[in-house]
Amino acid sequence: MSLFSKIENFVHGAEVKVSADFEKLVGKERAQQFAQSALALLKTAEGKVVADAVEAVSTLATDGAGKRVAAVQKIGTDLKAQGITVAESLLNLLVELAVQALKGYFAAA
Repeated sequence: MSLFSKIENFVHGAEVKVSADFEKLVGKERAQQFAQSALALLKTAEGKVVADAVEAVSTLATDGAGKRVAAVQKIGTDLKAQGITVAESLLNLLVELAVQALKGYFAAA
């Protein structure tokens, strides 16, 4: 099951799974709120492109920096093809959210 297919049925405000470490860091309620918002961002058109790209490069035989470069290149191409522009800071946020979701630090319940 793809990362996006795990996210697409998420309803904002629904229960989410959050890593215990993150809950310890910010508290259970804030961790839940953050995860709900993060999943909502990844459900946007831009978030879907990013999530798909991050998942596509996750199996490359390279380090994290190499995977990030490959993902950003794919994201740039895919967003341009769809006529979508995204500020670099938002792109960076979406990439990191997608990576954390892929690693299982938060997910739809």
